[in-house]
Amino acid sequence: MPFYDYECKECDTTFTRQESFEEHERRRNLKCPECGSRKTRQLVSAAFVQTSKKS
Repeated sequence: MPFYDYECKECDTTFTRQESFEEHERRRNLKCPECGSRKTRQLVSAAFVQTSKKS
């Protein structure tokens, strides 16, 4: 399952959640774990890709 980064607009806390693609599509107004505000936004984060080493 992928990880998604979020930021709270009220307290500027950033947090990460692991969600399935289905959960992520359904999620609206995610609650901040620090202050409880629902004024959150998803951050654009770098992708990590691991490939096998080619000889």
